[in-house]
Amino acid sequence: IHSGWVNDRAIELTKAAAIELDPEKRCEMYAEIQQLFNDDAVTLLLYHTPFTTFINKNVNGFYQIPLGWLVFKSTWISE
Repeated sequence: IHSGWVNDRAIELTKAAAIELDPEKRCEMYAEIQQLFNDDAVTLLLYHTPFTTFINKNVNGFYQIPLGWLVFKSTWISE
């Protein structure tokens, strides 16, 4: 992370989640990592800018992550 944040438990969970095959267990691990991040107050959000995207119905596989970045990796157009 660019903040320089180091948390041994978060590192341990990140490594374990990367190889965990059970989606529910992996989700629990990532939730704990997020809680550790919040508890350590690594970053403080000063504002929130909502990102609105409109897209044609024939565009498939496109998505936008919460940071607003547009992801076209799996995007395709149907006729």
